Amino acid sequence: MNVIINYDAVDHIYIVCGKTDLRKGIDGLAEIIRSDYDYDPFSSALFLFCGSSRDRFKALYWDADGFYLLYKRLENGVFQWPRTSNELKELSPEAFHLLLTGFSPFPSINPAKTGSIF
Repeated sequence: MNVIINYDAVDHIYIVCGKTDLRKGIDGLAEIIRSDYDYDPFSSALFLFCGSSRDRFKALYWDADGFYLLYKRLENGVFQWPRTSNELKELSPEAFHLLLTGFSPFPSINPAKTGSIF
């Protein structure tokens, strides 16, 4: 696999929860980061956006002399994208890998109910 982004240089990975209009380009996605979440799109962070069909996402990354806008579409399956709106969550590199391989980046275990086991 060829690597476009040097992930060692990425300080943070953020996932924009909910649905984003993927017709937006670099300027539109950077404006979402700046105005909706008060983050700097020119930081060395990778920002991930998903549309209404969860089989594709866009990634926005600034590398000191320009933006990368990456687009990934699955031929089969969907990404486990958090659907809570108006939230920006940070992903660990491990959680990012889970997302790319089809698993939820935010797995949860519900507390067990106390009571009889029978």
